[in-house]
Amino acid sequence: MGRTYYNRAIAYLRLARPNEALTDLERARVLMPLQATTLHFPRGNAYLQLARYRDAIAEFDRAIESGVRDPYAYYNRGVCKSRIGDSDGAAADFREAHRLNPALGSAATPG
Repeated sequence: MGRTYYNRAIAYLRLARPNEALTDLERARVLMPLQATTLHFPRGNAYLQLARYRDAIAEFDRAIESGVRDPYAYYNRGVCKSRIGDSDGAAADFREAHRLNPALGSAATPG
């Protein structure tokens, strides 16, 4: 049942409905406590959509610390850092995202 909430949360994120996504991610966490670490990355994406950049950074940090190697975890964290004025941190994250996926080059770096 927890996986169903997780999947619906991902659909909500794709539809730019982050509040609904967060609700379903919380339900998934309760139902799948042993897989809670898999929820940090999508939760970070929801907070990014809500422009809650510091909350998003904290979730991306947790995702990366738990072993997520998705270049978009770094890229999205870089976007958040850029929005709060941490240009050095943003640049480091964009470099790591590019290292993990060269298609995420400097042309993809937000201005």
